[in-house]
Amino acid sequence: MKLIPIITVVLYYGERKWSGPRTLLDMMELPEEMKGIMNDWNTHIIDVKELDASLLTDKDNRDLIEGLQMFYKWQGDLEFFKERKMSRDTAIVLASLVDKGEELLKIIRKEEKEEIDMCESIDNFRKKAVQEGITQGIERGITQGIEQGICLVIMKQLKKKLGYLSSEVVTMIENSSREQLEKLAVEIVSIKDENDILALLMS
Repeated sequence: MKLIPIITVVLYYGERKWSGPRTLLDMMELPEEMKGIMNDWNTHIIDVKELDASLLTDKDNRDLIEGLQMFYKWQGDLEFFKERKMSRDTAIVLASLVDKGEELLKIIRKEEKEEIDMCESIDNFRKKAVQEGITQGIERGITQGIEQGICLVIMKQLKKKLGYLSSEVVTMIENSSREQLEKLAVEIVSIKDENDILALLMS
């Protein structure tokens, strides 16, 4: 009884050129005298970037490979993906394979259409990313504004109580965390001089 042949193929879809081992011996550390007597096997590496997608007869496979190749070449211009449409399942696989495609994948999965317009999906992805960035910026701004407000009130109260605040103490208060500022606010009644302020900020 003869053995059934098995061919192992590695489909590589990374952005950089394949630099890994291509043979079994490439994976081993062998003494020089053993290299001539060891059996070796070649690994069939298929780099998606170099694949001629036009040779593929299945439309979904062709769309997937062409889509990956387009993402590797993409410089950020949405026109690059104009009229690039594919099945929903293919678009999901594509988004799963590209770098940082998690959010794009979420958007495609929400689509109810069977055919996905990649230009439209990427545009929605970018708009969502911009909106999230704006929201995060607003939230950070509100937080910083609250801290600055607390800081100004505390310094005003301390100047009123002590009559003077040195530039060193002012700088330390301005660079204090929210927790440190709240501690100063609680202890402001018991503060007698700048040493008390420094002790509270450094504790």
